[in-house]
Parts: sequence; structure tokens; C-alpha cells
Amino acid sequence: MSDESYPLLSVSHLARRVQNSEVSEIRSDWTGNDESARNHHERVDLSESPLRQRLSWKRSPKDPVHLIGVYELDLRQLLTAGYTRIEPKTQMKSGCVSITGMTI
Repeated sequence: MSDESYPLLSVSHLARRVQNSEVSEIRSDWTGNDESARNHHERVDLSESPLRQRLSWKRSPKDPVHLIGVYELDLRQLLTAGYTRIEPKTQMKSGCVSITGMTI
């Protein structure tokens, strides 16, 4: 495993790791695995920014879950940087963005 800390400094304006003492009101929970092609997406209201998201990982759907961490995502900054997109009004209520699995 790398000695790097996440999020990387170059994208720290997009997300920040939430310390254990701050973990509350988690609004999103993603668990990835090597067999899911690492694809995740979620639709959330832009007004939920910053969005607290718990990220976990497991090797396969049957393996135990390992917590990666809890992160606070700045949805507006992610939108500006092109990591999220506004969903058409026909698909959902106005002001919602779609978050796609990203490397931060």
C-alpha cells in the first residue's frame, strides 16, 4: 500500500477526509469490489453539499468489507471540475447532480 494520504493535495479542494471525531450524518455509503468493474454512481441534490460519504472496499461480493474512510465531498467544486454532472429535469428533480465513481 502507498504511503500517500488521500485525498491528494492536488484535489483537496474537492474532498476532505473526515476524522473519526467528526463522523456523523453520513448521507452516502459506497462499497466497491474488484468484481464490480469499479463502477458506482449516485444521484444527490446539489444542496447536500458538502456530502459525507463512507467508502469501503472488498475483494468480491462475498468477502468482508474494509473501511477506507469517510469523506466530505464538495459537490459544487466537483461539478465545476467536471467530476459530476447536472441531471436533466426529466430524470429527476431540478438541482440534482450525478456522482460517478472517481479517483480522488
